[in-house]
Amino acid sequence: MQKGQITGRCGACRHPDRWRLELLLSGGASLQSCARKFGLHYDAVRRHWINHVPPERKAALVAGPVVVSDLATRIADENVSVLDHLRTVRAGLYAMYDAAVSAGDRSGTALLAGRLHDNLGIVARLTGQLAQSPLVLNQQNIFISPQFAELQGALLNILSKHPEARDDVIREFRRLESRAPQIEHDAA
Repeated sequence: MQKGQITGRCGACRHPDRWRLELLLSGGASLQSCARKFGLHYDAVRRHWINHVPPERKAALVAGPVVVSDLATRIADENVSVLDHLRTVRAGLYAMYDAAVSAGDRSGTALLAGRLHDNLGIVARLTGQLAQSPLVLNQQNIFISPQFAELQGALLNILSKHPEARDDVIREFRRLESRAPQIEHDAA
């Protein structure tokens, strides 16, 4: 059997939402979350992705409606600004984020959300959309930073063994966040 050939025995090939399964996988959703979402066995999804989806189809799914040669030409062009590169990367991140959310891939969603926040933070600094006030920068670093979110998650995970303490910590996080100065956004 050749790679990319549909077989009568492959559950993923016969699945009525095969195109959605492949789209989610190409967008970065995990094999396990896709298997769970579509009611298939992990190994069946893995074998399907490896043996029945040719590289050309994978590339087309990843590229989506964007023509790959146009994208490569734009990126190779020396006149493309850093902001254009960040926008291109962000478009791919959003596509993968959407696939992870659609597949119910919580860890993939969290990871990609962090990368999106990083990308948006770089763009905001480059465009001056974030005020250069030390107060705003401290708030940004403390309450919105991926490191703080990771610390919160780790603490709450550890405290899951101590429900009363966990509830107290959550209340304190909420109290501190409610006291934080709000960032004002200009209407676009």
